[in-house]
Amino acid sequence: MTTGPDLIARLAAYHAALQPFDADQVSAAYATDAIYTSPGIGRVLQGKVAILAAFTDYFTRYPDQQSQDNQIALTGPLTACTEWSLTATDQLTGQTTTRKGRETVTFTPAGLITAITVEDHP
Repeated sequence: MTTGPDLIARLAAYHAALQPFDADQVSAAYATDAIYTSPGIGRVLQGKVAILAAFTDYFTRYPDQQSQDNQIALTGPLTACTEWSLTATDQLTGQTTTRKGRETVTFTPAGLITAITVEDHP
């Protein structure tokens, strides 16, 4: 079973793979039946394939995204949370977006991501 410090390291590595977007590393972080929920997407993504497709579309549109974890903490034996912030430029409109929020990540005992829930903060 993956332990607390391992989960924090796995979450940090997953976030590092998002910028620049490394589809192979991001894919390797997820369980096959993972679920991803974010107000930025507007719907629940079910399954690694759907999550990767949405991320590929997102990073095509926002290739310069810069995000940072302000804090990562364990909140349960297989759950971690991060407070994050990001800035990205929409390639279609040229507008810069700034967001911040909280992400709750649940892992399988083997350390794969099984669920992510993103909450935006004002």
